[in-house]
Amino acid sequence: MVEASVRAPLLPKTTGSDSDGTRTNRLVASLKRQWFLATLMCGILFAYLYPSLGRKGGPLKTEYTVKYGVVFLIFLLSGLSMKTRVLARTLLMWRLHTVVQIISLFLIPFFVYGVSRLLNLTPINKYLLAGLIVMSSTPTTISSNVVMTKSALGNESAALTNATLGNVLGVFISPLLFYGLIDESLVPHTGSDTSVGLLRVFLELGLTVILPVIIGQIIQLATPNGVAYLQSKINFSTLNSLSLIILIWSVFCDTFSNKELQIGLGSLASVIALDAVFFAIFNSFSFLVSRIPALGFSRPDTVAIMMCAGTKTVSLGVPLLNLLFEGNPNIGVMTIPLLVYHAEQLIFGAVLIDYLKSWVESEPDRDA
Repeated sequence: MVEASVRAPLLPKTTGSDSDGTRTNRLVASLKRQWFLATLMCGILFAYLYPSLGRKGGPLKTEYTVKYGVVFLIFLLSGLSMKTRVLARTLLMWRLHTVVQIISLFLIPFFVYGVSRLLNLTPINKYLLAGLIVMSSTPTTISSNVVMTKSALGNESAALTNATLGNVLGVFISPLLFYGLIDESLVPHTGSDTSVGLLRVFLELGLTVILPVIIGQIIQLATPNGVAYLQSKINFSTLNSLSLIILIWSVFCDTFSNKELQIGLGSLASVIALDAVFFAIFNSFSFLVSRIPALGFSRPDTVAIMMCAGTKTVSLGVPLLNLLFEGNPNIGVMTIPLLVYHAEQLIFGAVLIDYLKSWVESEPDRDA
């Protein structure tokens, strides 16, 4: 407070041009912080303008270059980035991990499934309803939840462990949830034999998801200094985000190539509102469960649970959706609820950080 009062008289008067410059600088800074969302929107717009470029069977052969090449790169980077030693060290916190994974991969999917069954009686687009189930059935995000947990003074190692554990479990559980909860009244499944379809999905998951993660982990354990050097030269997070944008762009190229695509503004507005309500419900429920005295969670633990249990990843959700409903021209529509939820969880999560940080700092025994 003293520092602010001393400096205030020394500040020059703000002119109109200075004010405009400040607003421009703030806009540029905001775009830098949210570059992923801004670039994603540009990618979707580009797909709308030139859908033939990135569709399956197009000049770029995205059914091979993106489906296998880009997806392999995404999970290779995940394997290189996962801190195995941290994961092993925090696995003993089984109560916290159990709570997060049950909420994330069991309670949330079945809750959203129930809501979607009710909404199926309304005129809302059926593929958007299927997309809500997809959104709810994906595991927690792998990076932003850890960053937000750390910023709010939460248990960062627990968040990192659950992000890793959730995405490993999600490789196996999410396809089962997709198949089990998205019934024929919403989206016709590709192929008549569900077991054959699942076998194909797990085979492709092995090649494009599990294999690159294992390779990445082996490289990391064998040459940790080499991986550290590579990370100092290449921003893995940025490269991963750019790869994901390419994947989503190709999905929307297929979607916009479908001339029969029709999404009402009412349906879209409903999804945006529903995602916001879902985020509020998931986080409130996670907070209430984590404050049950018998579980013995600290406030930093609670922050980690909130940031992990209610957040959802596009990095695994979009590739899984692409594999499971391969050939369906409405995959892009089904990704919309997940993309919207991803944007909203970043915005609302950023808003929550300061409140949670103050709450953690006020814990009575924090300095003990």
